[in-house]
Amino acid sequence: MKRALALCACLAVPAQAQQAVVTLPTIPTLPAGEARHLLNILVHASIAAANCDGVADTASPLLLLWGAMDLVSDQLAMDDQAMGLVRTPVLVALGKPGFCTAESARFGLVMDMLVFWGGSLTLIRD
Repeated sequence: MKRALALCACLAVPAQAQQAVVTLPTIPTLPAGEARHLLNILVHASIAAANCDGVADTASPLLLLWGAMDLVSDQLAMDDQAMGLVRTPVLVALGKPGFCTAESARFGLVMDMLVFWGGSLTLIRD
């Protein structure tokens, strides 16, 4: 069974809320060190997608990244506090020159990896 991550986009009237879904990848069980490395890569990509111009032009890359990060953090049994420790240095790096340039160059490779594992960038709306 494929997992999906949903994003509820509430419009002006709650009754008109829409849900957007992407298919999440099946990330193989990885040794802890490799899983932590993958999580770091996903965090970098998601922060770049959310903050750097031209990296992600739709919601689907963010949905795919956030879902993949959840899958890997679940593998590592990480709670919100532990995830904060992973995100904080990346958020600090975001303010430094060259972050967006470097992360933009790697972004496509990260998306390709998630698609290779069965994820999809196709945004499905209910």
